[in-house]
Order: sequence, then structure tokens, then C-alpha cells
Amino acid sequence: MFNDVVTNPAVCGTKSHDIAFLSHRSQWAGFEGAPETQFLSYTRNHKDNMGIGGAIFNDVTGPVSMTGIQLSYGYNVNLTSEYKLSFGLSASGFQYVFDGGKAQLHDNTYDPAAPGTIEKTLVGDATFGTYVYNDRYYIGVSIPQLIQSKINITLDNQLARHYFIHTGYDFTLNDEFDLEPSIMLKATDASPFQFDINVRMTYDKQFWAGLAYRDQDAMVFMLGLDYNNYTLGYSFDRTISEINNYTSGSHGIMIGYKFRERNDNYRFRNR
Repeated sequence: MFNDVVTNPAVCGTKSHDIAFLSHRSQWAGFEGAPETQFLSYTRNHKDNMGIGGAIFNDVTGPVSMTGIQLSYGYNVNLTSEYKLSFGLSASGFQYVFDGGKAQLHDNTYDPAAPGTIEKTLVGDATFGTYVYNDRYYIGVSIPQLIQSKINITLDNQLARHYFIHTGYDFTLNDEFDLEPSIMLKATDASPFQFDINVRMTYDKQFWAGLAYRDQDAMVFMLGLDYNNYTLGYSFDRTISEINNYTSGSHGIMIGYKFRERNDNYRFRNR
């Protein structure tokens, strides 16, 4: 909801400010080897119709880890007098590590895909996205892992192409309250279709709380604060799938800082 340039590079250059984000997510607390992700990103407006961004990320799930960088570029054009259209492309490079010693095999049966050694390889890929927006509404489509690069360790593996659609609207209810509903649709060739439905209420442009439903997975509760140039947020996922008996939920925290607010006639997204 807050750092959508992570999945759609076309968001670069569409905000009313430059911004840096640091986030951490711990998924399915209580599971040994459960996924953990850290993400540090920075995006900035460049001239009137371009945006650039960079990110460092680390993702660990059991014996698999991916650590790397992502560079993004967005270009904006006028679609109508009210709406703009942005095209974006990002390139990523990361080290993919498989620690076979952390793999737990059923009945200790030998598996050539998990020989018990540490294997590493460098992987590159790309993301393409589009984004239509004005100062209140947006809809974006993106395709991460566009190239579907191969991971050549032990047995040949391949990254799966993803498909995302995200949309939302910022309603001003009165002088004190704003309401922002949003939806994200997610699909890959290798997993079932999934969707998120989110809603966030902001009071006095500072304090906010949110609720989300992730299809077949979790209810998400969010709290946060916008203070001066800072954004602070926390989320808790209450798992509703069958693994609920084995996990206490998922946790996410984020810190954001805004730079260089733009006040010219160019139409930006406020968030």
C-alpha cells in the first residue's frame, strides 16, 4: 500500500515528493525458517516527467536467500487534462543462495536437489509496469520477473513471472478524516490467483489505522503516524488459513522519510 514502487517501477516520478523507505517483515512467526524480508528504497522525481529509484533487498526463507539491488525508471506523459500515464522499467541483480544443510528431508531420504552443500549464483531480471493516476486515484499493472531468469544450481530452476494489478482512491470525508480503499490482484503461472482488499482511515493528516483482507491467508491490522516528513507504520497479520494453529501471525514495520516536496502545477499523487 505504501511503497508500491517495489512491485511497479512506473510509480517512480508520480509522487509529490521524493521518499526513502525502510521496511522489515517477519512472516508466520513460530515456524522455523519462516520468511523474513528487509527492503531499503529511495525514489525521486527527475525533471517534470521522469522518476528514478534504487533499492537494496534481502529475502530469506528456510534454506533459500536472495540479496541484491534494484534500479527503477519511470516516464510520465499526459493522458487527459486530469490524468497522467506512466511507464516504468526496473532491473534487478541478486545473489541466490541455497544452503542444503538447512533443508529438512522426509525420512532423511537423499534428494539430488538438496545435496547438503551451500550453492550460490548471480541472477538478473526485470520488471515492467504502467500506471494511470491523478492526485486522488490510481491504477497500475506490473509484471515482475519478466525475463524468467534461470537459477543454475544443482538442478535447473527458473523464476516465475508475476502479474499485479493495484488500484485505489483517496476520499476526503471532511476536514479531519480521509478514507483510502485499495485493491491488489496477484497471479503467477505456478500458484492460485489471490487478492488483497485494503482500507485505511487517516485522522488530521497524521494518525491512521487500516484493515485488510488477503484472500485465503490473513486479516491484516495496521497502525501508523505521519509526522512532519516521517511516516511510521506497523502491521499484524492474523492468519486465517489452516496454518493458524501453528503460527502467532506475521509482523511488519516501516519507516519513511519525505524529501523535496513539489508544489508546481504538475499533477502528482499525494502518497
